[in-house]
Amino acid sequence: MGFRYTGNHEQGVSYDYLGIGSSNALPIQEKTVERVAVEAHMIKGAGFETTGNILTHLTYNVLADKMVHERLMKVFGEVIPDSDFMPNCTQLEKLPYLTAMIKETLRRNVGVHSRLPRVNHIQAMHYKN
Repeated sequence: MGFRYTGNHEQGVSYDYLGIGSSNALPIQEKTVERVAVEAHMIKGAGFETTGNILTHLTYNVLADKMVHERLMKVFGEVIPDSDFMPNCTQLEKLPYLTAMIKETLRRNVGVHSRLPRVNHIQAMHYKN
């Protein structure tokens, strides 16, 4: 198997695909190169495809609706009076309209392209008696 990237352990970044082969946590059939490659591809896709998809829809929704675009530009104009000093992520997360736009885009657009399990944690569900 291929690579090892330890990154910054203080930030919790660590990928160790070399250690999978010697680990006893997985059965032997789960340690094949093909299996690990599929898992790595899924992890990459989960962090890349869904984010890109949502950003595409968000951009379209802002640009397609003149009122939404104008309101968002007004909000940004208040927070970013000088383009030399951009706000950080924490400051942007405090903007109610921007947060609402992101949440609405997540609600309206599919982020996962597979079946989502429906689980009722309150009571058992029955189909036809």
